[in-house]
This record gives sequence, structure tokens and C-alpha cells, in this order.
Amino acid sequence: SGSWRALANNTPNQPGTAFSYISRAFRQTTGSMIGALRLLANSYSPEELNEKGFELYAEFRPRVEGWGGRGEVRCDKVLALRKKHKTSVGNVKEDAVATEPQDCQHNLKIFVKVERANSLQELHNSEDDEPDRKKARGLSLEDYEAALDQDTSFDDVEF
Repeated sequence: SGSWRALANNTPNQPGTAFSYISRAFRQTTGSMIGALRLLANSYSPEELNEKGFELYAEFRPRVEGWGGRGEVRCDKVLALRKKHKTSVGNVKEDAVATEPQDCQHNLKIFVKVERANSLQELHNSEDDEPDRKKARGLSLEDYEAALDQDTSFDDVEF
């Protein structure tokens, strides 16, 4: 149905709890993992996903002992599990992952924002507009202590 669902102890749970757990586990890669999982799910019909969902999960889940152990889940492994569709190129049939533009243009619009430069010159100019990097300033211990001695910010404060 396109909505988020979660179960805890065989009863419905707030999806935010599951998403929070996933966000903590995947940290900065959460968006990539959610995107890969959506592409995987969208390559199957709801009926197929209901039938094969756990089998797919078993293919990409981390190989760790017990619950909560640290493991690694790779986006490429999740994406490799997407359903393949038969396409015809000339007289030759070959497998194609269901992310061809004609198969899932809608999904492409959801996950990828494509912006084209008006010209190569505009693209080239945008690279030149980057600010200069600041020079790293490192103070020695003596310089730092001297700066503290010269600072009068807390001279009028009584403890």
C-alpha cells in the first residue's frame, strides 16, 4: 500500500521506532540503504514481495551471531537482488534489471534529481567559483598560553 509498517512481538508497532533504529544503525548511509531497499521492493509486485520478502532479506542481511551484533549490509548486494525482466534487443533476449527508464521512470524521479547545465561553459564556470581553502592555523602550546594571558574577558568576574 506504500505505507511504512513495523512489527514488534507480532503486534503492529509505530514505524518511527523501526526507522529510528535503522537510522542509528546505518548512520550517514541511511538514505542510500533506504533507497536501495525501495528499488529492490519496487522491482517486485506486492504479491511476489509478500512471497519472497524474507528470502530476499536472508540474502543481504549481515552474517552475525545473535541479535544486535555488528555486521555489514552492502547497497550493491541489495541492488543485485532486484528482479530481472526479459527485454528484447534485436532478436536476442537478455536479462535487464528493472531500473531501465521505461520500467521505472517514476522511481527514478523519486530518488534521483537530474539537473543539467545549460552549457559546458556554465558547468566549467561553476567549478571556478569555489572559495579558496583557508590555511590551517596551528598554535603551539606557548602561543596558546600567551593568548590566554593577554585575554581580559574574565578579569572582572569574581568566582
